[in-house]
Amino acid sequence: QELSQGEDSKFLGYTELQSESEIRKFHIDDKQLFLILSQTPFYGEAGGQVGDVGEIVGDGFKIRISDTVRDGNTFVHIGEFTEGNKIDKSKVTARVDKTSRKSIARNHTATHLLHKALRETLGTHVTQAGSRVAPDHLRFDVTHFKKIAPLEVEKIEARVNEKVRDDLAVETIQKTYVEAREMGAMAIFEEKYGEYVRVVKVDGFSMELCGGTHLNHTGEIGYFRIMSESSAAAGIRRLEAVTGEKADTLLRQEKKLSYNLQEILNCSNEELVDKVQSLLAEKHRLQKELKQVRVISAQQDIGQLVSNAQNLDGFKIVTSQVASETVDELKQVSDTLRAKIGSGVGVLSSVINEKASFVCVVTDDLISGKNLKAGDIIKKVAAIADGSGGGRPHMALAGGKNINKIAQALDKVPEIVSVLTRKNSS
Repeated sequence: QELSQGEDSKFLGYTELQSESEIRKFHIDDKQLFLILSQTPFYGEAGGQVGDVGEIVGDGFKIRISDTVRDGNTFVHIGEFTEGNKIDKSKVTARVDKTSRKSIARNHTATHLLHKALRETLGTHVTQAGSRVAPDHLRFDVTHFKKIAPLEVEKIEARVNEKVRDDLAVETIQKTYVEAREMGAMAIFEEKYGEYVRVVKVDGFSMELCGGTHLNHTGEIGYFRIMSESSAAAGIRRLEAVTGEKADTLLRQEKKLSYNLQEILNCSNEELVDKVQSLLAEKHRLQKELKQVRVISAQQDIGQLVSNAQNLDGFKIVTSQVASETVDELKQVSDTLRAKIGSGVGVLSSVINEKASFVCVVTDDLISGKNLKAGDIIKKVAAIADGSGGGRPHMALAGGKNINKIAQALDKVPEIVSVLTRKNSS
């Protein structure tokens, strides 16, 4: 709906956070409003920087703005009524949330410091490949051929904080694109620029083409912390970071975690790494011992299983569910069964990682004399537990999705072997 006529979307936000304006057009979709103003201090999302939030106040209504986006050169303010429910008059006051804008500026200026620090540390092949600058964090993607090592991340973070402490002046100037490039200003390769561009200079450190909002001095960043380094795509590394109060909060959380660990482990901060490594080594040793105990225990039970085996056409059939933590353990027990059974077929099962695991073994005399193959048997057994498998004639492995059907599958082994024996002899 058109409310007034004239030019729209004149941006005042580089110098003002509040302005008098007129609503040119608005649209209401359910509870959500979309407004275009004659002039605005609200920054519309662009260049990785999120749109401003705040409020637009008019005669008889107040609208909370939750986002500002751009449609070409038009700024669209998105929000909901917090007072009133209709718009009759065009004159309004537009106010940007100061806290949010300052946090965004803090993170945006930090990305410029980060970009330069990355190039200093990793090399000049590093260029920006994407970013997101929000009030609560920043995300920065760069071209780089491998993972950024922890020591490199630490060096980059330290370099940024050095420039924060230097409290360098941040200056913005208008230049032609050619002049800006001749000055040495960095540009994003994929970005399209007009004849005139905005250059953001951090005194004596960095210079980039940028249309975003920034601080006046780097010291206003307060503190910079890199939270994570990861892969965003092939040849693209992603860094996520926080500044100011968010960075302080992260530091306090890390200190609290360190204090808690020191108390639990009864050691100093300097001893933490050695203490954890010692505990992990002890855990590994105990796990190895426990595995040996499980295997030995299961192997000792094999004799009893063989004694109680069913007999079919002069050979034995052994089936049982055993306690195994891994498939390797299950295979070790099955090897023992094959060695002790004499002449026969054995099928053992365990629940491993919440799934049914089966191993079938067949002795050599049955492979050559009756053409019985472990792979043929295990496929039919596993199918009962909604699984599949295969392997060599003397040993085959299978997995099943339904652990509740393990007993049913094992009960069917004698019948399966009998059918295969008759089929092979016919």
